[in-house]
Amino acid sequence: MRNIGFLIVLLAGMGISVMALSLWDATGRASFTQIPSARLAKMEHASATPDVLADLGMNDKAGEPAKIDNAFKFGMFPAGAGNNLADAASVASVAGPAILTVLIAGLLSKAPRPSGK
Repeated sequence: MRNIGFLIVLLAGMGISVMALSLWDATGRASFTQIPSARLAKMEHASATPDVLADLGMNDKAGEPAKIDNAFKFGMFPAGAGNNLADAASVASVAGPAILTVLIAGLLSKAPRPSGK
């Protein structure tokens, strides 16, 4: 009976780990979790500002500013302590407890059984 319980915990832990790694792979394999920000999206689509120094012949030859990557990325590690629980989501915070549970269940399944006297 103990082996069936361990098998269930093992399959659940493996399933959770595989799903977390699949989400990490599907969202771009980022090192840290990135949550989209409405504030960054608003900054990205701001209207163009007039060039006040254009009459002086001073202009920026660099071209378009770099695009802000404001997409969801499920990272290997959490981005940090934020205001919501989503900032703490990562492969390590999802798969880590599942793997730890499998290890503890494995140790407990190998523990000697008390004699039934």
